[in-house]
Amino acid sequence: MPALKGMEKNEQLLSSYPIAKVLYEGFAVGDVRPSAQAGAKYPELSHIMQKEIHAALTRRKNASQALADAQSAIEQLLGKFLTNLK
Repeated sequence: MPALKGMEKNEQLLSSYPIAKVLYEGFAVGDVRPSAQAGAKYPELSHIMQKEIHAALTRRKNASQALADAQSAIEQLLGKFLTNLK
């Protein structure tokens, strides 16, 4: 949002949806998903997140525990990659 380049300057869009400019600024500098960083391991990373979020939503784990477990599993999955980011 906005999906087309240049639409962040469209007055009609901005008057109807002022948040569009802020959202565009965020998308312009960030990654929407971590797939660029995780590469071929993204499907595994996505599965970890899905499993832990589901556990929290269904109250099999509290949110803090689910996030801690997700972080631990992701660090184990990505290992050296994460070390190089620090």
